[in-house]
Amino acid sequence: MQRTTSYGTTGTNENGSGGGGGGGGTATPQHQRRPSGASSSSSFASAYETACAAMNVVPLTQVLAAGTNLDLSRVCMSSQACAALGEALKFEGNITSLDLSDTSVSDTGCSSICEALKSNNAITSLNLRGNNIRQQGAIAVAELLKNNSAVTKLSLEWNTVGLWDQGIEAMSEALTVNKSLVYLDLRNNRISPQATSNIAHAMQHNTTLTHLDLRWNNMGIIGGKALVQALKHNFSLTFLDVAGNEVPADILQAIEIAILRNREIGVTNRMCLQDQASCRMDPELDTTTKSYRQLEQKCAGMKQDSRAEKNKNRKLQEFVKQLQEQNKGLSTQISELHSTIAEKEKQFGLQQEASRGLEKEVDQLHKTISQMERAAKAAEAETKTKLQAITGELQKTQATLSSTEKLGQQLKAQLSQEKERYEQHISEQQQQLSEAQKKEVNTGFHIIHWIHQQFTSMKEITSQELSQRENIVLDLQSKLNDMNAEITALQKELEAAHCNHEQLITALRNSITFLPTLIRAILVSKEIQAHQIQHITELQSLLARSESEGGDTKVQLAQTEAKLQNEHTEKEKVLKELELMSQYNKQTLENQAAQFAAKISAMESRLAAQEQSTLRQLASQEQANTKHIETITQQHQHSLHQEAEKYEKLLCRLEETLSAAHKLAFSEARRTAPNNTQHH
Repeated sequence: MQRTTSYGTTGTNENGSGGGGGGGGTATPQHQRRPSGASSSSSFASAYETACAAMNVVPLTQVLAAGTNLDLSRVCMSSQACAALGEALKFEGNITSLDLSDTSVSDTGCSSICEALKSNNAITSLNLRGNNIRQQGAIAVAELLKNNSAVTKLSLEWNTVGLWDQGIEAMSEALTVNKSLVYLDLRNNRISPQATSNIAHAMQHNTTLTHLDLRWNNMGIIGGKALVQALKHNFSLTFLDVAGNEVPADILQAIEIAILRNREIGVTNRMCLQDQASCRMDPELDTTTKSYRQLEQKCAGMKQDSRAEKNKNRKLQEFVKQLQEQNKGLSTQISELHSTIAEKEKQFGLQQEASRGLEKEVDQLHKTISQMERAAKAAEAETKTKLQAITGELQKTQATLSSTEKLGQQLKAQLSQEKERYEQHISEQQQQLSEAQKKEVNTGFHIIHWIHQQFTSMKEITSQELSQRENIVLDLQSKLNDMNAEITALQKELEAAHCNHEQLITALRNSITFLPTLIRAILVSKEIQAHQIQHITELQSLLARSESEGGDTKVQLAQTEAKLQNEHTEKEKVLKELELMSQYNKQTLENQAAQFAAKISAMESRLAAQEQSTLRQLASQEQANTKHIETITQQHQHSLHQEAEKYEKLLCRLEETLSAAHKLAFSEARRTAPNNTQHH
């Protein structure tokens, strides 16, 4: 829990002048001022009106009717209005307090006001609360504090002075030089730890500031430590409030102890000054000779007492030497504690760097996980697209197979029709031959010889055609063998599909490319059948010419019919084999596609399992890292608390010894004061 503490008050009046500070508690010097009255107010009003006319700004009634306190709070003022007011305030000696809170003057207006107040020695209180003052405004305020010795109270609450390093550095430098400012309000200014360190460095050299309000900023542990270090050298600051800055309780306690010490020092300084003033103002010690004679008489009687007091002084000196030795030992211990604290701070910094490195690693792991998820999603999309393409290609192959089946059925129907026509034609030829045999038995031998020659030529042609058909069948068988080899290769490639999807797709495409070859073979068979039909028509024509031939032609016709039937059966067998091969290819392709889909699903499940395992491992690592960091920070905080408690105990001992020595020295000084006066 953050402890809100307010370490004392300064006892300031309305104009910001306070007492109880260092440097003897003297009041602020009175500077040269113009005589107050109607003449000064009228001159200020006339100067303001002329400046407004030059700036083309409407004069404000509050400024024209101003007395010693000029209150312009919550009056929206432009940069021209601020410039006109600054011109009027340059040499004004009647106004002592200027309130510009919540007027939206920003950096430009603040710069013009501060530039004008450099030559003004009357205004002692300046309120710039809630004006969005940034870097340039802070630099202008710093220049004012360097060049003006009249302002004793300054309020900069609800601004953003601490966001820029140059502005806060300029104000810190001004505080080291300024000898008049007593009250400074820097609440809600987003002051960082580094900015707080700059202010603490300035406090080591400032001897007039007694009231400093740093509530609701961002100083943190580093800023609190810097203030504690500064208060070791500052003995004038009697009020310091750091609530709402996430400062630990031990640092707050150390600040409170230092502020109480400064108050006690201020009280003792006042008492000493009062004693000196009473001694100087006592007329009996300087004017009356009677008291001097009485003192001379008493000197003789007090010699013995002086000897005893000398012995006591010796003892006290020895005691003081012992205390000094103890202080030396304590200083060495304190230096050792400082060194250990510095080492532990270094260790804490290294731990913070390590924790940052771990956080970076965790971020990188998150990035890699996101990349893996993206890659998995991309792979899923690719697999889906590839499966869609494969299914499309399978559908195309099925369509082509169905078309080939339809073509085969059409070819079968055409063959059956041609067979029926051929049989009818043969029966008609036989009838015609029987009739021709009856009519013309004694035909010429030259016609038979010519028919024999034609028959031999036709026989040669049919033998050539049969050889060609056999070659075609052999080619088809070789192609079928090649297709079987390619199908086996495709099976091997499909078994390796989980390694490379593209190879599988190409293999499927290669397997599909062989279907047009089958279709071409079927078309070739159709062409062969057309040639056969042409030969049959030629034979029919020859038969028509050779109606008068004998039984030899019948035998030849029967042989040709048998050959044609054999060829037809062989073609049917080839077609059946082609159909079986197409069905087998279709089944194999479907099986391979199913296997490929199963492998893809298995791969997806494996990827999901791996992702879940990696996510679980990363979550466990993150939990372990956070626990480790928490334990390290707790140990470091515990050690720091212990060392701070030791340091506070040592400081308490030192303060007790110093207070005891101071009291003894003060009592001895009072005792020895009458002896010294008698001696004089």
